[in-house]
Amino acid sequence: MISYLNGEVLKREEDFIIFLTKGGIGFKIFVPYPEKIKNEIYTSLFISEKEINLYGFLTFEEVNLFEKLIKLPQVGPKSLLQIFKFYTIDEIYERIKKGEPLLVKGVRKKILEEIYEFLSEEIEALKVKDKKTLDAIKILMSLGFEKDEIIEAIRKVNSYDKISLEDYVKEILKVIKNE
Repeated sequence: MISYLNGEVLKREEDFIIFLTKGGIGFKIFVPYPEKIKNEIYTSLFISEKEINLYGFLTFEEVNLFEKLIKLPQVGPKSLLQIFKFYTIDEIYERIKKGEPLLVKGVRKKILEEIYEFLSEEIEALKVKDKKTLDAIKILMSLGFEKDEIIEAIRKVNSYDKISLEDYVKEILKVIKNE
């Protein structure tokens, strides 16, 4: 997996760049904002029946969001590039928190609604929980578990306020593993 490149931009087009690494290898990378890419880029390799492409972003957080949203049905990488071209991550979450719809020219309304709903549920799931739960989610995600799976397991853990974070994580793991 290619997740980060350091080098320079050789060519900029409307929706992609040719990025030359210090090792002398050039990569065609689809990006939402070719003019902003300078000497480094975070990437995600996307493989489907029709394509194998690299998608690039300025920050690791953007790659994480891209990789999370690309798993949604009917959401494709080109639609996500359009969204990232139009909104920053903070702007996306801010619009959702305010209840304002995402509006992006060239992206179907149904796709934007699906993304909106997915991120709204994520925000709601995080709102109702305390710091211990957020820490447990981070720990379990770093171990490779999916956030949806973790949140579903957390709902099944009865009492967690009198136990340590370590024990709380163990309880969540028991639910995930059906022990």
